[in-house]
Amino acid sequence: MINKLKNPTPVQKKSIPLISEGKDVVVCYKTGSGKTLSYLLPIINKLQSHSQIVGARALILIPTRDLADQITKVLKSFLHKIDLRYTLILGGHTYEGQFESLSINPDIIIATPGRLIQLLNETDLKLGRVQTIVFD
Repeated sequence: MINKLKNPTPVQKKSIPLISEGKDVVVCYKTGSGKTLSYLLPIINKLQSHSQIVGARALILIPTRDLADQITKVLKSFLHKIDLRYTLILGGHTYEGQFESLSINPDIIIATPGRLIQLLNETDLKLGRVQTIVFD
């Protein structure tokens, strides 16, 4: 995936290879430095296609709804020809709609912590298949 980036940023050049190797990485850098793609591209590359087995394989925890929406838009732009499913779980959206979004068996869950905890407490959502966790 990094080969598809015409001009990877310094953050992407350093972090994507490490993340792709499965190493834990902490990245602190300014806004607009390419941090989001630094973790999204390795996730997409690792998962490759939708799994028929129930259970998300990647979890991205985001502190705010605005940031979650932004990350979802970036992810969506890279999935137009890739069969991976994702869902957005956050407060301020209808609870019922989020139940429905889990029924597609998402490979990637993008969530704010509060709503994720609420769903874990009130549904049978299990995260045992998660291979990658991102705290953004």
